[in-house]
Amino acid sequence: MPTVTGQPGPAMLQVDVTQSCRSANSSGIQVVTRKLFGALRAQAQVEPVAWDSILRRYARLGPTEIKRMETPFPNNYRPTARPNKKDNPLWKTLVSSIFRLSRRIKWEEFHLRGNAMLFPEVFRDARTRILPRKLSSTIPSSAIFYDVYVLKESEKTPPARALNFMEYAKFAASRDLVLCISNETKEDLQRLIMPQVERPGYSAVEPLPVERPEKIPESPANGELPLILCVSTLGYQKNHFLLLDAADKLWQEGIDFRLELIGKADPTWSSRVIARIDKLKASGRNLSWLRHVDDKALCDRYRQSTFTVYPSRYEGFGLPILESIAHGKPCICGSNGAIGEVSSGGGCLQVDQNDLESLAAGIKKLLEDESLVKKLRDQALRRELGSWEGYAERFLERFGEISGE
Repeated sequence: MPTVTGQPGPAMLQVDVTQSCRSANSSGIQVVTRKLFGALRAQAQVEPVAWDSILRRYARLGPTEIKRMETPFPNNYRPTARPNKKDNPLWKTLVSSIFRLSRRIKWEEFHLRGNAMLFPEVFRDARTRILPRKLSSTIPSSAIFYDVYVLKESEKTPPARALNFMEYAKFAASRDLVLCISNETKEDLQRLIMPQVERPGYSAVEPLPVERPEKIPESPANGELPLILCVSTLGYQKNHFLLLDAADKLWQEGIDFRLELIGKADPTWSSRVIARIDKLKASGRNLSWLRHVDDKALCDRYRQSTFTVYPSRYEGFGLPILESIAHGKPCICGSNGAIGEVSSGGGCLQVDQNDLESLAAGIKKLLEDESLVKKLRDQALRRELGSWEGYAERFLERFGEISGE
């Protein structure tokens, strides 16, 4: 069935944007959801829907939620550690559910001929149990699958969280089309998840695009104290402890630079990282955690930085690596798995991010070798990073082929 642009696809694609429409959280998944929804809206009939955990139903978005999809940060936004918690206190959640009563969507509406669903977010709530019962298998559906990191270090993952993730992963794997964001993610999905699914869907790899800012920042002026930027949630696989140890090693050697960390806190792990940050700052180290900042502030920090470091041990993709590249900033990172898929295209200095000496040596090298920084910057600016318009077009083509629309 053709879309409004004549491309193959559903007559109405309903997109689950539950997380992305309710807070200023702009981590990877929310960025993907908002960008993809915007691109799809220009090419097809698309309706955003959000799950209400109290009503246990989907609802159409209210004015504030619609605005969040387009402009996630309000004018009075201040950096915060946990934006979702700040934006959704219990009282607000209860009041919002009352207002959503009039916007509830009947289950029968999802079954209208030509309708289809897209799940671009990860969820671990009652949807994993309710949706398989309420949404007929005849409704074409697709999911974007990101990673299985909670299964790779199970000893650091709370058991309930791992169980909830598995329920979500099996739900996602049973959609008609499962778009994986990297080859490693697809391999993990097929190896760890799909054998547990009765009717697995068709899986394909579609790497995420990153669009460059309107104005590429210039290199920092000579004479300025170098600024190293790390953009990442303070999660356990993100490897902040080793980064801080590597930075402290260089500070002890008399090498002078600033290190800024940007990203939200993870309630299960971040307190330990924050304690380490505070201890280093108390000893006089030039170190800051700016928390979760808005897009304008993030672009400003990229502009001011000399290069970035992304020491994560493993990823489903590694979006901050390409965001750094998009701003013309070299990135120090690993070469394993999906991280290697992203970092091998130029603009990155690959190191063993799990080895203190290797990580510290990589940072030192870029601090001392301006010609290498320039070479990597030139590589970064030449890289083709794709577009959300192209991603949306390929998604609609794939989905139309799989679903028969």
